[in-house]
Amino acid sequence: LRWYRARGRYDARVVAVRTYVDGQMVADPVECDPDKSSCELEIMVQIDEGAEIKTQSVSVETKAALGKDILEKIEKKLTVERNKRFDEHDYEADKATITEMLQDASYARAKVSGNVSIDRDQKIARVTYILEPGPACTFGTIKVEGNEDIPAQLITIAASIREGKAYSHELLVDAEAAIFALGAFSA
Repeated sequence: LRWYRARGRYDARVVAVRTYVDGQMVADPVECDPDKSSCELEIMVQIDEGAEIKTQSVSVETKAALGKDILEKIEKKLTVERNKRFDEHDYEADKATITEMLQDASYARAKVSGNVSIDRDQKIARVTYILEPGPACTFGTIKVEGNEDIPAQLITIAASIREGKAYSHELLVDAEAAIFALGAFSA
């Protein structure tokens, strides 16, 4: 039932459980006699999914000022939508997406939390994402250590990250891929 609740069906319940042995419904599965039966046990679970919880509202709150453009981009990326079935997976995925978006916008220490208020009687969810971007960050001094076969300058050129440039998680991922593409490092 947890799976149903995570997908906005908080009133899901098991209506009936039926047990069959060799195609015959039995009240109590007893030990079977392999000489008289294949001893095949089949269990049928009947579920009433109940009404789904619809998302009534979605809001984004910030603990620090963010530009209007980044907030608009974040709101456009959200997969939890008003008047749609609430889904915990989508909510958690949205928080990860927002964190990545903030990190790509120079907020290396960004944290995203939130709150979901479920009203089971009214069948609604109120969703709030809480953004703590932290300070805008830049890349500092680039140091290469532990290299033996490739000169440090070649590694820093491949990384393409310059001191003072705005931090971006995407740039780090690209730099790592470029460094591994040099062929002297193992993953």
